[in-house]
Amino acid sequence: MHKLNKKTETEEGAGGITSNYDDARRNLIKTLGSILRKPVLAVVIAGTMSLSFGGCAANGEETDAEPLVTPTDAVQEPVTAFAFGDVVSLATVTDDLGTYTHMTISPEAEAMSLNTAIIDPTVAETGYTDADTLSAQKFIVTFSIEEVYDSSTIDTHRTVGWEAWKEKNREKYILESQVSILDNNDGVDRPGLINNNDLDRNPEFIRDGGARMQDATIDVTSITATDDPTWGKFFGFTMTGSADYRVTDAAAIAAAKVEFPDWSAEDLEAKLETDLLDNTGTNVWRTTYSLNFTVMKEDGRWKIGGYDNQFSSNGNLWIR
Repeated sequence: MHKLNKKTETEEGAGGITSNYDDARRNLIKTLGSILRKPVLAVVIAGTMSLSFGGCAANGEETDAEPLVTPTDAVQEPVTAFAFGDVVSLATVTDDLGTYTHMTISPEAEAMSLNTAIIDPTVAETGYTDADTLSAQKFIVTFSIEEVYDSSTIDTHRTVGWEAWKEKNREKYILESQVSILDNNDGVDRPGLINNNDLDRNPEFIRDGGARMQDATIDVTSITATDDPTWGKFFGFTMTGSADYRVTDAAAIAAAKVEFPDWSAEDLEAKLETDLLDNTGTNVWRTTYSLNFTVMKEDGRWKIGGYDNQFSSNGNLWIR
């Protein structure tokens, strides 16, 4: 097994979801997104959507986060039990590439419990209770694992995959007043919301009925809140984490050919890791996540109002 050597990559996002609300108010619907082409050894994708919040949040009953995969999307039986890091099995999914086990957050993960040490005073000042905070946290952590870390389109790199995801989920998880942004920006925010990108693409991950990941962690690092007279109340959640995805030799080589289209066969043989040339074993594709979401209530349900996300993956599999 070849495991990537972790390198550190940091890039500033195009604009924060909690930054300069006056500017966002003047530009009623403002979308900021960027796809940063990767250097030879690394990829950093930054996506930002700074949204106007139309209307106030509804004051409904707090409900815990619900699984984001429905029976119409996945074969429910049998579901092989997997548990590692902060995730557990959710459902068996079959797509164009094969069958895999979709993962969700473990109820035992620390990210599913409230850590009062990271809660900013603005949360109480805004009027949110601990119950409100935990409910919103469970929603966004669950979304992050199921639809960012383990999205149905994370390794498909197809516009049709993004369109299918958007059609199913945009009204379910995005504020109604902001849905049009996902329709009207030609997908510029697509990689930042669910880690699906045609330029800096992930390899196709292994589909053998098991989980595509073999390790995944997520931590909630800060919670803030704002009570805006125009937009209403909303949370700001910051999370960090990483996931190790399983990749075959063939998939890694195919991804290298896409990433470096000018390489000759001799270049591939010279620059690919030796372990990729024997067509045996499993490789690890590591992605680190830095996630920032605003979350507010709409019609009694938590919804996403904006995000400023970064995904960093190492390209060391094919450089030596």
